Amino acid sequence: MKDWVVSIVFTVLITSIIGLIVPEGRLGKLIKGVFSFVILLVVIQPIFSISTENTDYVFPAVDIENGIQEDYIFFVNSKKVENMEKQCVRLIKENGYDSNVLIEYEFDNSNHISIKFVKIKLLNQVIKPDKEHIVVIEELTKSICSYLNIETNQVIFYE
Repeated sequence: MKDWVVSIVFTVLITSIIGLIVPEGRLGKLIKGVFSFVILLVVIQPIFSISTENTDYVFPAVDIENGIQEDYIFFVNSKKVENMEKQCVRLIKENGYDSNVLIEYEFDNSNHISIKFVKIKLLNQVIKPDKEHIVVIEELTKSICSYLNIETNQVIFYE
């Protein structure tokens, strides 16, 4: 604090001396303006030093870096699940059916996606003539399970 006050006094003193020496006119106004700006910087210097110091004592319970990383990991995993849902819709579409797919998931301790259930709603349930002897639900379940690497009991069809 003492150093800060001394630097303010010293800067004002030098600015005053230069103000007496510099002639009036455009150049003099420019030099006085520059030194006024320097005085302003010296006066607000403690604000800059506060922002550069370690401020852990201000927010001890908030870990910003880890919070941002966790948010990013959650965002990326959510996008992965969205893409898996779109891929499942595409697989079902390849079999000739329109559908809505919802993947219920959770994150394990290492932030990996763990699929709990895949809920599928078939939108057009008419069996195609060329597939009348094939059990459609079993065929779709196998392709979804193969793609997502899950068990058949994790695939649920609903109306």
